[in-house]
Amino acid sequence: MQWLINAIKEWVLEQGYLTAGYVDRGDPATQDYAAGDLTKDGAWHDLDLSAIVPAGAKAVLFSARLRNTGTTKWLQLRKNGNANSWNVAIALTQVAVLYYDADLVVPVDTDRKINYATSSTGWIDIRLTVKGWWF
Repeated sequence: MQWLINAIKEWVLEQGYLTAGYVDRGDPATQDYAAGDLTKDGAWHDLDLSAIVPAGAKAVLFSARLRNTGTTKWLQLRKNGNANSWNVAIALTQVAVLYYDADLVVPVDTDRKINYATSSTGWIDIRLTVKGWWF
């Protein structure tokens, strides 16, 4: 029976089926980026994920943890090379001084870079962790 499974598997791969999917990163010991790693001035900046995300990835899933002295303070992530702010992943603080957590999906370019922007004031904490990626 294994010969049948192998034949089906070979055919599926030849057709290009099931060659894409989500890859869970596992259990990182700490966040990948903290508030001190990010420029918080309201402008867009590059974030290079190539040390974490393998070549060929199409999108990345982030865990974001935000804490700010104000409400509706934002973190935005978008594909590197995009010029507008409509197709973005965004997280907003809801209550001053309390943590807000969000999962954000962001496409990456072929160099595995994204852009980020944050509100410019009041940040107590920002934590970004790569949870996984899609091929």
